[in-house]
Amino acid sequence: MRSFLSLLVVISLTTSAVCAGTTNACGGKQVSATVWLQKFTGTVGGSTGKASLVAEGESEVGFSLTLKTLGSICLDLSYTPLTIDTRFNSTCSFTFGGTQFGLVTSGLLSYHVPVWEGAVRWIALDNDSFRLGVSGCLKIATADVRLSANGSESAFKHVVPIPMLGLFGQANVTDWFKVYGSIKLLDLGLGSVHSRVHDWELGAMGDWSTSWKTIRLTTGWRDLGLEFTAQSGQSDETSLDITHRGPFVEATLSF
Repeated sequence: MRSFLSLLVVISLTTSAVCAGTTNACGGKQVSATVWLQKFTGTVGGSTGKASLVAEGESEVGFSLTLKTLGSICLDLSYTPLTIDTRFNSTCSFTFGGTQFGLVTSGLLSYHVPVWEGAVRWIALDNDSFRLGVSGCLKIATADVRLSANGSESAFKHVVPIPMLGLFGQANVTDWFKVYGSIKLLDLGLGSVHSRVHDWELGAMGDWSTSWKTIRLTTGWRDLGLEFTAQSGQSDETSLDITHRGPFVEATLSF
């Protein structure tokens, strides 16, 4: 299949001092919008093999919202839909949810994994040169992934809680130009589902200030990997290993 390039528009409404990109630079009250050009790749499978996926299509519109900031502590709420309906091919036989699939040409893939996230970030160091902090978050992924091919159908349908810990840092190159990075990780088994997740971002931002507002432009790269395995070692084992990655551009108005 052709490679998949989707357009994810994230509308951000912000109160108090928050961070740009997904977690980082602080300002006053803010309104921002992000465009993420992501490429979707990965595998699906089970106890007897996996199929590689390269899909194409358009993701849905999402948003993020920072609720409140108390001094150096930021509280965030965000939503990312991660939704695609497309076709896929496989070059080997595999199982998915206990269902056997052979070689697949033009199979149907319905991939719906909306992710809600609540996060707390603490800025531990903040001076003229650097900002460093730690973060903790809980993502809730409502995964509904369905395969249909060669007369067979199967689905992975679970609500997966994903608690994560992370670090973020920012270097102030000049008064108006900054670079930053953040990473959050998880490797946890909970109930019948084991989750291994990473979410990292690198970027640069520039600020242009007037007497009453600041305009910030941010660009960078985000990589979000979701690996879920249900019923591991059993005949109906089901696994997903999907990565969303690509560049983004964000515009922020602070006032």
